[in-house]
Amino acid sequence: MGVVASESADGGVVVTSGSFTADAVEFASRNPIELIDGQQLEKMILRIQSTTFREPAMQPRPDLPLCPVCGATMVRRTARRGPHTNNPFLGCSRFPQCRGTRQMV
Repeated sequence: MGVVASESADGGVVVTSGSFTADAVEFASRNPIELIDGQQLEKMILRIQSTTFREPAMQPRPDLPLCPVCGATMVRRTARRGPHTNNPFLGCSRFPQCRGTRQMV
């Protein structure tokens, strides 16, 4: 509550991976503080994971070559180390899952 007051905030949120004591729940009910316990946090994470972290479907583009390893679209990249440092090349758009490369033409 001290942070809420010192920052002139409308309220605060306290998150835990465990559970809150009865005193904490009672204190929050009297103040503009939302409590999120471990069970609520897990449900939030699972809901977000099921909707947000799906890999988007790769749509083939006729103007870009395809990866020789997995068939995904290639993207322009620049080598950051090794004998070809600072030279452009085509790398798989699925990197790091796929490490397919092609030379720039």
